Amino acid sequence: MQRLAAGWRSCKANSNTVRTLSEFTAPLWLLFVLHFLDSFGMFAIATNLTTYLNRVYDWSDEDANLVYAVWGATLIVGGIPTGLLIDRFGLRRAMVVGAAVGALGKVLFAMSTNVWLSLCTLFIAMPLNVGLFGSAIDIAVSYYARDEQAQTIIFGLLYATMNLGAIFAMYGIDLALDLSAEWNGYRLLFTVGAASGVLACFLALLFNEPEMPPDEDANSRNLTWKGYLRIFIERKFLQLCVLTLVFTGVRSIFRYMETLLVTYLTRVYPETPYGAVIALNPILIIPLSPIMSWVTSHGLSVYWWMVAGSLGAALSPAIVWLWPSTTVWPVRVFLIAFTICEAIWSPQVKRWVIQESPQGKKGIYGGLIPISTFGGNILSGVASGQLLKHYCAPPATTLLLPSENDQFRDSCRTTWLWVMLTALTTPTLLAALYKYLTANPASAIADKRAFQALNEFPLLNEFNPDTSSHSEDGNPLEPLT
Repeated sequence: MQRLAAGWRSCKANSNTVRTLSEFTAPLWLLFVLHFLDSFGMFAIATNLTTYLNRVYDWSDEDANLVYAVWGATLIVGGIPTGLLIDRFGLRRAMVVGAAVGALGKVLFAMSTNVWLSLCTLFIAMPLNVGLFGSAIDIAVSYYARDEQAQTIIFGLLYATMNLGAIFAMYGIDLALDLSAEWNGYRLLFTVGAASGVLACFLALLFNEPEMPPDEDANSRNLTWKGYLRIFIERKFLQLCVLTLVFTGVRSIFRYMETLLVTYLTRVYPETPYGAVIALNPILIIPLSPIMSWVTSHGLSVYWWMVAGSLGAALSPAIVWLWPSTTVWPVRVFLIAFTICEAIWSPQVKRWVIQESPQGKKGIYGGLIPISTFGGNILSGVASGQLLKHYCAPPATTLLLPSENDQFRDSCRTTWLWVMLTALTTPTLLAALYKYLTANPASAIADKRAFQALNEFPLLNEFNPDTSSHSEDGNPLEPLT
């Protein structure tokens, strides 16, 4: 009877959450549509960038994956500065400007016949698009949840819409390559992705700034440059920075799907359309994401759900490594196992960062999200080129003996051992750093020392006459003995 009563209370809590979310149906649906359009354009480029350079421009594996790594670095570098702009000028302006820049960049990338011009737009426009438009959407949805359970479900649905865009992009490349030759096929997909960016730009104009608490709005608009510098030495900021860096290991599996897995499939299973195989991940994550978001709102704390989910996801590449097969089934089973675990931890990371961000600083704190999201670009971009060169280089001839084919497949499977070892760094470090990452920073004495040092710095005081001896949270800085 007690279990039945607990279950009934849980159902009532869920129904209350749904009624709360229904109050914001229109703005939330707009944010979901914008996220879908932006995700489709990004995945259209990200999933096919290395094979596009490899097949169309005849770039080597190392060079194509190095470009992918540099792109990831630009996306990370743009996160913090664009976060400052979001806090300074508001969500609506950031979304409109970010969508416009992203649309322009995607159009130039699709239309240009010069590979260097295409890459320049990729390195300049896309970081602004991700930093302004993507981060503003993440922050905006957090204002439409009245309680923690509603926020969990909203971020689960947001994650599902991102993966819906990925499905269209992945099936789109197979269809585009069937309709025309490689050059025109890739360009066709990139053009459709650019069109989605243009549509997102116009729809962003319909977004209205959500109501914020008065103290948060004033804090974000009136923060001085000295206040911005203080953020970088706050204990909470450093904690979240370490957290996002730790997740680079397991998140690199996503990036290996776009670099290593695509090339792996084209060489080991050349008759199989790679887009349809990789699309298995976003297809499964759409129903799993909201389900697992509800599951993770019960039982264990969010932190230990992230540890458990990342451990399962990190071990999943072992399926490809240990399962010799002439069919593509090892890859499919790996994607199924990884996706189930992904649904447990991945939406929670973004939610954790946004939820733990102090009032008035959600933009700059949200700029940390690209570290884990795109940090894997650098890792996988550099590693994939070397792994393909040493273990899965294309054979000199396609007329291989059966024994040679088996040897080639076994060699290529070795690459997934490296992927697993890289990903295992995440759950290992999460467990080891538990006390540091979950500690309450309110009593952190290092913050007070740093704030006092900034107050005494003459150059900052010259440009910012506010030499208050109060920290950013309003608490007085007591003398330290």
